[in-house]
Amino acid sequence: YHVRRALNNRGELLDLFPKLIDSISARLWWVKSTHLVLNSLGGNDVRSIS
Repeated sequence: YHVRRALNNRGELLDLFPKLIDSISARLWWVKSTHLVLNSLGGNDVRSIS
């Protein structure tokens, strides 16, 4: 029973792992895109001021 439960837990961890990677990559992509948008907006502001 204990061994089977441990195997089940390991299976759950393996199921969670891809979701964890997906959320991390999605968060990184979100940070990158916001930085790009902010940079482009900042560049436009600087250009319009000068």
